[in-house]
Amino acid sequence: MLTITGTTDDGTSPGTTLTATFFNGYETNRDLTQNQRIIITGTLTGNNGTYNLEKPVYEHTPTLLPSPITPIYPATKHVSTETIAAATKNLLPTLIPEPDPLPETIRTQHNLAPLHQAQQHIHHPTTQAQQHAAQTRLTYDEALAMQLALAQKRHHTHTQRAHPLTKTSGGIIDEYTASLPYSLTDGQLSAINRVYSAQAQGCPLNALLLGDVGAGKTTIAAYALLQAVHNGFTAALIAPTEVLAEQHYESFQKTMPSSVTVKLLTGTTDPEDAAEIRELIKAGQPGIIIGTHALFSKRVTWSNLATVVIDEQHRFGVAQRDTFNKLATKPHTIAMSATPIPRTIAMTVYGDLDIITLPGLPTGRKPVQTHIINTGTHQRHYQRMWQKISEEAAAGHQTFIVAPKIDPHETNNSNETPATWTVYDIAQELTRQAPHLTFSVLHSKMDPDEKNRIMADFAQGTTHVLISTTVIEVGVNIPNATIITIINADRFGAAQLHQLRGRVGRGNHQGYCFLTTTIDPTTDTKTQKRLTAIANTLDGTLIAEIDLQTRGEGHILGTRQAGNNGLKLLNLTNHTLIKTAHHDAETLTQQDPNLTQHPALAAWLYGHSAYQNVDALMRT
Repeated sequence: MLTITGTTDDGTSPGTTLTATFFNGYETNRDLTQNQRIIITGTLTGNNGTYNLEKPVYEHTPTLLPSPITPIYPATKHVSTETIAAATKNLLPTLIPEPDPLPETIRTQHNLAPLHQAQQHIHHPTTQAQQHAAQTRLTYDEALAMQLALAQKRHHTHTQRAHPLTKTSGGIIDEYTASLPYSLTDGQLSAINRVYSAQAQGCPLNALLLGDVGAGKTTIAAYALLQAVHNGFTAALIAPTEVLAEQHYESFQKTMPSSVTVKLLTGTTDPEDAAEIRELIKAGQPGIIIGTHALFSKRVTWSNLATVVIDEQHRFGVAQRDTFNKLATKPHTIAMSATPIPRTIAMTVYGDLDIITLPGLPTGRKPVQTHIINTGTHQRHYQRMWQKISEEAAAGHQTFIVAPKIDPHETNNSNETPATWTVYDIAQELTRQAPHLTFSVLHSKMDPDEKNRIMADFAQGTTHVLISTTVIEVGVNIPNATIITIINADRFGAAQLHQLRGRVGRGNHQGYCFLTTTIDPTTDTKTQKRLTAIANTLDGTLIAEIDLQTRGEGHILGTRQAGNNGLKLLNLTNHTLIKTAHHDAETLTQQDPNLTQHPALAAWLYGHSAYQNVDALMRT
């Protein structure tokens, strides 16, 4: 590292002491000399007259110094921000103004800057007002391109056919309601009514059923599926794992009216049984088909499919979720999640996905208490965690312990905990800390039959502790489990931690989640902030937004589920512009669906990056 200390030269007297620390110190030291006058840009921290620039970037020759406002471009290893700035300064005057594609009425209504002026001022404004006006115009353009693409998609969707499910009461629906061992909450009744109303239409429903772990999403799904069967159609429930699919199957077998056909199709279904189920699907027999990725197979011919429910939709790829949209008559689709992926959150903000929210928890459920345990600085808390696990076992309850790895690896020779735990490291630690407790180890490399046996034993209460990888992330329902400990919690995503936390507190007993970590909270503030945010909320939407900030929203109009959205300026914080563009796009599309009356706007839109992958979006 190289630390440079100097005095600011901004016209004030005396100057302010400023320090910049360069991590590429060797190269910087060769490049600079004492008493040299330079421009440094970075993030300013500090107070009381002593300041520091984090992640500093410096400029030798003050090309930009005469400018009242300095643009900072994303530099690369070989191209500096200074080089880019000099290039744009030379090129901008040579640009010939292109026709402004935005209708004059919209530009005047929103007081937006002309396109050519915005393109000039976004790079070299002379005032903050110019810079703001330029950024507003160009950000609006991206928002409008996004919203026009989505509006045209929605217009196309409304021209697609879906099976209208108009019978919403009587028969098997009333039978199912009467068989429930509990009363539906107001939130559940509201969600069911929304689903029934949407499925009664002739165009396909596309909705996200969002509710916390244990909020009763599966019950809403059951009603959506039953409505299809009640109207004489086939319905499908798709789960990401065989364990979860089998749990849904067993549950539906017990709760569905006897007249409702319920079948299970997974990759391990007996070949003869699988062939028989595929024949039932091809024949269009009314009933509920529960399965895994096997239901996306080309060997399955859906001839009478009216409703699809996708559980834990973030575990499936965009292309997989696209499968059913290739059918001539599109099914009503409901995706269920406690923590939607960033792409899904973005699509709801941009206005392309209906949200059906289930608030709160069922009667009798207690919110899970979450605690962060730093094993490097709070060994006493770590020991207390093991004591709590023993206390819960004595009370007849069980514990999950989750590790980030399967394979053993070399660990520290000291008595410190290993940097990254494996399931076998935890097994050894459990034997040392609580030798009286029985345990099983579960991970994805095990034989399916062995995994099922271990899960069945744990469900029956045969063992006190299940040590596992994230194979238990979704669908594992053990009401007797009251503790989940996640080792190296800093190595998991926010949504993943929330999903794992949902494995406990599913009965009437208090649930506890312990997040252990060895990070230094004073240096790794980003991770500490993420863990603290998860500990402080049980709201899956808020947790998804934490992932959104760290992973990005993905390509809304494409098939990437994370990363940058492919646009230059627009992001989810531009709520007002997105809302304005949404209104304008809807108005334009209703009046002129194909923009034939606005040829310049149409040419601009169809060549815009936001429109490039619209075909993918129209399917997904």
